[in-house]
Amino acid sequence: MDKDKKLYKVVSFLDREELDFLDDVVKDIYFNHGIKIPRAKLIEEIIEALKDKKDGDALKALEEGFIKMFKEEKNIEKKNREVPNEK
Repeated sequence: MDKDKKLYKVVSFLDREELDFLDDVVKDIYFNHGIKIPRAKLIEEIIEALKDKKDGDALKALEEGFIKMFKEEKNIEKKNREVPNEK
């Protein structure tokens, strides 16, 4: 990343499984290459890799994941709005 670029702080909420995944990737990098990187740097590198591979499978998989997540959230919202039939 360019040193001249202005950086912005981003706050994210992850569940335990997602956090464990990031930690596993960080540990793999450390054990395989001897490089310690923080989670924030890992996320930055994932974004850079996706930017470089705009037409690749990684971006398609990410896009499909977002679509699936969006549909699941809409289904949950719909179920929460439904009122059970009272007899």
